[in-house]
Amino acid sequence: MPRKATEGSVQFKFRVKDELRQKLEEAAEARGVSLNQEITERLGNSFNPLWTDKKKDNPTVDAIVDLLGQVIYAAGYSAGGRTFSTDGRSTWYDDPLAFDQVCKAVEVTLQAIKPPESASAFDLKQLGHLLPPDAAERLNHGFENIGEIAARVVLHEMTEIVGEPESKMPTERAERARRLRSALGHVADRIPK
Repeated sequence: MPRKATEGSVQFKFRVKDELRQKLEEAAEARGVSLNQEITERLGNSFNPLWTDKKKDNPTVDAIVDLLGQVIYAAGYSAGGRTFSTDGRSTWYDDPLAFDQVCKAVEVTLQAIKPPESASAFDLKQLGHLLPPDAAERLNHGFENIGEIAARVVLHEMTEIVGEPESKMPTERAERARRLRSALGHVADRIPK
């Protein structure tokens, strides 16, 4: 039964297999945190998947993320046949050739579920008579790059959060960046600053 502590937390004892304890200790040491902090953060994060938007309940987005995860796993395992860790896990993310194959698999998957082009797609050029000259074309060009911009913002947040205990980012975004960096481990170090 948990005992109350004076700091608003509770002491909670439970048993784990030695192999799991060793993995937790290694992860805590690699991050430079206490074993307690490692366990607490991992348990807390298990209730908040990295990809879930807390403000919106959108099962279709969750399903697409799950689909992409399955494709990444399958392609990484298949393409990374020569890159395995000592515990048998595929480390395709550390092999440039296998990584390229995973990128191709993701692209094929997204193209397969892409909505069909339609004449009803919004085109800012239709508003040309309401906008200054060339404004519609510039705005359309901006929309063409919105995905790249969004990705660069998220990646920038992950590099900004490194070593900054007090980030200027909103708390929720800072927490997301910290969780992603922690989960990605050494892979996050490849993100250009």
